[in-house]
Amino acid sequence: MAAALRNAAYRASVCQVRCTRLDTHTLRDVAAPDLSNSLWATGDVEISRDEWLATAVIAGLRVASNKARAPHRSRGAQKNLLNDIQGVAGELLAIRVLESQHGAGNVEHAILHWSGGTGEVQEKVDIVVRDDDWSIRLEGKCHLDEDNKRMFLVNRTAHQRSAARGAAGYLPVIGVLGHATARVGRLVAHAELDDWEPHNYGYDDVALRRPLRDVAPEVFAAEWEELRASLQGSDKVARGETIKDLARGAMRRFEELRGSSFELAGLAHAELIERALTESRACWRAR
Repeated sequence: MAAALRNAAYRASVCQVRCTRLDTHTLRDVAAPDLSNSLWATGDVEISRDEWLATAVIAGLRVASNKARAPHRSRGAQKNLLNDIQGVAGELLAIRVLESQHGAGNVEHAILHWSGGTGEVQEKVDIVVRDDDWSIRLEGKCHLDEDNKRMFLVNRTAHQRSAARGAAGYLPVIGVLGHATARVGRLVAHAELDDWEPHNYGYDDVALRRPLRDVAPEVFAAEWEELRASLQGSDKVARGETIKDLARGAMRRFEELRGSSFELAGLAHAELIERALTESRACWRAR
C-alpha cells in the first residue's frame, strides 16, 4: 500500500513538472501533458558499439576540460574517467530518448564545454526540451553497474546547483559499461531526493544515496536483482578497457581538438555520434 501511495504521488509530481514559459524570465507551472506522459514511461533501450565509442571520445574530452577540478571534486584519474564516461552515457541516451519523442529540433543539450564546469557553464542544465510556449530543463543521470555497487548516487552540490538552475529533475539510466541494453527510468523530481541519505565517501564532497533495491522498483519498474541480471546478461558490444583507453586517447588530443573545427554544440544525437566517431581512430592511436 505504501509503495502504491508513493507511486501515485510520483505520478502526480510528474504531471505537474515545472516548466519555463519562453515569453517570461520567471519559472511557472504550466501544463505539458505530452511531455509528462513520456517522462513517466520506463523501458529498455539498445546501445550500439558506435554509441559506446562516441561516449568514450566525448567523455575523454570532458575529463580534460575539467582538469582544473577543485580538489574535493576530484576522485583521482581513474574514477574521474569512469565518472565522466558514466555521465556522457546517460546524457546521450537521454538525448536520444527525448528526440525520439519530441523531435531533434526541440531538444537542446550541453554535453561538452571546452572550459569545463566553470563560469557560464555552471548556469546550464544537461538538456532542455522546448515547445512553442514552454520548455523543461532536465539533467541526465546514469548508473553504470558493477558487482560491488549497492547505491544510486547523486552528488549533493551538483544537485543543489541543478535546482538553482531551474531543472525539473533527472532522467535516469541504468546500464553496464560496454553492454548493449540499458534501462531508462521515469523522471525523478528534485524534491524526491530530499529524503535520500547524505553520505561522505571520504572526499569531503557529500553524495545523496539510496539503495538500488529501493530505486529499481520505484523508478525503473523492476525488481533490482532481476534488472541487474537482465542488464549484465545483455550482449557486450564493446570491451570496458577499449572504452577507457579510447577516452584516454581523446584526453591527450584535447588541445588539438579544441583548436580545430571539432564542435558538438547544436548537434542532434545521430550527428553527435557521427562527429565523435570521425575522431575515434586518431584518439585510439593517441591512447
